[in-house]
Amino acid sequence: MDKEISNKREWVLASTKHVNNGVLQFWGRLTKDEEERSLGGYFTDINICERFTEEETNILRKGEFPHLNSLSRDELYDTEHYWIKVSELEKANCLRKKTIFELI
Repeated sequence: MDKEISNKREWVLASTKHVNNGVLQFWGRLTKDEEERSLGGYFTDINICERFTEEETNILRKGEFPHLNSLSRDELYDTEHYWIKVSELEKANCLRKKTIFELI
């Protein structure tokens, strides 16, 4: 990541509403710590999507989306939008880049 962000910003807002080829979408473009958080746009690249602190996830969207603290790969697609830690996505192998052979 090019921007310096606090390691407390470990949550992303994931979406399965517009999944393409099984690739998760993430809300917002990554901002610096001192900037207002972004919830605009969908991104498939975890490195450029917005990240939030746990406190921010409780304030933003007024509890509209659930927090998933751990999950299996199958559980990812049961809910349209949810907060999840990047580390949990990594554990579930959901951030692996697809090869060209998997795309055709």
